[in-house]
Amino acid sequence: MRNRALTTGGKGIIVDVIAKGLPIIYSNSVFSKTNGYENSGVLGENCRFLQEVDGDQEAIKTLAETIKN
Repeated sequence: MRNRALTTGGKGIIVDVIAKGLPIIYSNSVFSKTNGYENSGVLGENCRFLQEVDGDQEAIKTLAETIKN
């Protein structure tokens, strides 16, 4: 049941919050379909690589502020 939830759930990644840089330690097919990156290519990366081209998005600032408060 847990594995099924991980592979098909809408939350497509798990990061290691203890490791420096918050590396992705798991990603599922939903994550891959959403952003176009192969699962094997994102393991060990920080999610910030998704913002490299457009890291100054207003939505990112809004989300960060919401989480902060």
